Amino acid sequence: MSGVSGASLFRNKLKERGLLSARVATGPVPVSDLDLVPICGGDEPWISGEELLMRAREVRADFGQEQVEYILERLSDIPEEWEMFFLLFPSVVRHDRSGDPYFPFIYWNGEWGLEFCLLDSRHSSSGRLVRRRRRPRK
Repeated sequence: MSGVSGASLFRNKLKERGLLSARVATGPVPVSDLDLVPICGGDEPWISGEELLMRAREVRADFGQEQVEYILERLSDIPEEWEMFFLLFPSVVRHDRSGDPYFPFIYWNGEWGLEFCLLDSRHSSSGRLVRRRRRPRK
């Protein structure tokens, strides 16, 4: 452990276990610069937590807790068309007292709310990964 800070060791262990993508988006990013990516493809009604993490890495949906907090402070900025989806942040994994991994999601139920979902469960096609909007290349 010599020469490695505790924070670096922690981040490296998360990456090793697939709990954090290799590139962590620096935030916060304004809601207007965010994009939603479906978690399921084709006829898939759901995916596993392992698949969710893999897809989040593939599309660079790697926001941390700071971005979730930023959005929660600006709920009125969330587009109305996002109300039909669960906004998932699987890079923000927290463990309960039993060691089970959970991640936050923001949802609409007449008003925006925050909840945590067990990572090791089925995730329905109504889930969307949140990432930085891609800029068109010039």
